[in-house]
Amino acid sequence: MEAVALLVPLGVCVLLPIMLAWFYFNSMNNKANRRAEVMTKAIETNVSPEKLDDVFESLKKTAEEMLQTRLLNGCIFTLLGVSLLIMMFVVSSDELYKLMCFFSLVCFSIGIGYLIVYFVTRKAVSEKNEEQKAGDE
Repeated sequence: MEAVALLVPLGVCVLLPIMLAWFYFNSMNNKANRRAEVMTKAIETNVSPEKLDDVFESLKKTAEEMLQTRLLNGCIFTLLGVSLLIMMFVVSSDELYKLMCFFSLVCFSIGIGYLIVYFVTRKAVSEKNEEQKAGDE
């Protein structure tokens, strides 16, 4: 029983972050390799790399799409934190109470962070769009 009690925190605190970092960097590496393959084939078939670069740029999210994603993530995490906080009052176990309190505070703070970033960048994006519209006229 003591071995399991020792393995769970080690798995969560050591193995989980390592695996998450490995998945992230592996996916970024695969993305760069696929992009290089497409560029190589384009050069072989005499397609302009500038045209392909324009295509890759058009596939990126716009500022408005990023704002909507931040708003969605902020709402999800904030509501998850609030729901965990409500569930915390229903649970009678002392150990589970502390765990629910921790996770509710973490989720709530992440959600509030997303919402703060959304409201701060929304103003900057709207000003940038207004400047672009004024410059186009």
